[in-house]
Amino acid sequence: MPAAGLRDGPYPVKAARDGMPVLDAGRFGAGSHPGTLMVIESGTMTLSPVRCHSISPDQAGVARLQRVDAEAMPIQRPIGMPDRGPGFRPAVTYPDLSITRLHDAICLPGGLVIHDDALLLESFSARWEAVRHRHLREGPELWHLCDPAPVGGRIEGPVLYLDHQHIDWFGHVLLDLLTPGWAYEYGLAYLGLQRLRVLCSAPRHGFVRRLVAALGVPEGDIVWIDRPVRCDMLLVATKALQIQDYVTPAAVRLWHGMRNRIVPPRDQVPSRLFVSRRANPTRVLVEQEAIEALFAEAGFTIVIPERLDIDTQIRLFAGARLIAGCSGSNMFNIAFQARAGAILVLVSPLLVHYSEQFLTSFRPGTQLDMVMGFVDDAELQARPGYVHADWHLDVALMREVLSAWLAGRA
Repeated sequence: MPAAGLRDGPYPVKAARDGMPVLDAGRFGAGSHPGTLMVIESGTMTLSPVRCHSISPDQAGVARLQRVDAEAMPIQRPIGMPDRGPGFRPAVTYPDLSITRLHDAICLPGGLVIHDDALLLESFSARWEAVRHRHLREGPELWHLCDPAPVGGRIEGPVLYLDHQHIDWFGHVLLDLLTPGWAYEYGLAYLGLQRLRVLCSAPRHGFVRRLVAALGVPEGDIVWIDRPVRCDMLLVATKALQIQDYVTPAAVRLWHGMRNRIVPPRDQVPSRLFVSRRANPTRVLVEQEAIEALFAEAGFTIVIPERLDIDTQIRLFAGARLIAGCSGSNMFNIAFQARAGAILVLVSPLLVHYSEQFLTSFRPGTQLDMVMGFVDDAELQARPGYVHADWHLDVALMREVLSAWLAGRA
């Protein structure tokens, strides 16, 4: 491949560890040989149970509150994702976690890696999502680069790949970009590395820089790229969590380590939080204002995450004892909660995810409840298949739900 630039394609796709020898910890840590180190064997993680309810109109158009079996909830399945059937699961199987060392890989801004004239599968959001990428175009012969810019330099020494195509979206940064970050602490603690830098696209938003630093990485060891660079020794790690697929024990240490680096001890914050989604234009809860008023009457502080810096968000979630809000990335900071006894998630029937269950399972003593609302038939017919449609909750029935949920809780 020419040192001056990149061809636009076509590029096949391969996983970082494809064709790589498996090395033991001694050989991987002591040398610079390309290969893969298996760090954590595949296994099963028990998930927190979910109590589910639905609010929807009956045939006469009257809103009804019903208990729903967790196993019957309509889980949204991304295109290409294997069908695991409906409902929340009591446990999830996760793959082994590994670190692969590559020589002479090229990293492009926007979350792309090229090695041995192939695109790495780790450039995509998930293994089943290697069918689209916002910085690639699909041609008759596999993938082509949208912007095959010249290679802008060389990075010497080991560098950990932490990047993602959706770096401007908080949820993807937290659950995609950062989830291979467990390998940073592991590399320094167990592989004898004196220094390990991390590589990421230069972000538009400051929260990305703060979250990467919260992994414990000194600012001077973060390589922010705005052009393709060649890496002498690139480390590519398995994600500790995969959206809609699995969560691992390594994710627990990851989130808790980040929280402990940001949150001061014995921080004083409101004990009850309602996390609003009003600043997000998609998946609008039509009764949002009335629902927020309902929770405010019950002593909840209304939080709009987009209006707070990331440190404040993490402190609020870490200290709260009761957390409620509409599902989505605005609730993903529950990964950092440390004292919550109960979490209540309000969700559209078109986009029920495992994410909140995965993130709550870090603290088995936390009770997770979900209330599923409804979408008008006219909206479904106007935009079939649109998962971000406006949705509804009956306010009077939500008052009943909230009263029952708070019973016996401080």
